Amino acid sequence: MPDLTACAECSTFQGSMWFLPEQGRIVCGSCSPRHPIQNCYQISINVLSAMRHILYSEFEKCFSFTMSDEGLSQLVVYTENYMHTQLGRGFKTLDFYNKL
Repeated sequence: MPDLTACAECSTFQGSMWFLPEQGRIVCGSCSPRHPIQNCYQISINVLSAMRHILYSEFEKCFSFTMSDEGLSQLVVYTENYMHTQLGRGFKTLDFYNKL
């Protein structure tokens, strides 16, 4: 499970954040120059809030939120990339779903 609580370097909770799928953590804009920008995403506060909600809320409420279509698209990209990076493989069913 990724650690999205705060910046992994300085513990900043809000502001400009970068999501690093390989490490499963976030770093703030001030700390990001210390990390390569390859395979990481600048994440909006809305998408970060949704990801935090999914991870840290009760199971029954984990998808109880609304977002814009753009935010949902970003959420899908970030979470699928994290899953593929961590597991080291894809899923035929997910690939089929994405083609629909």
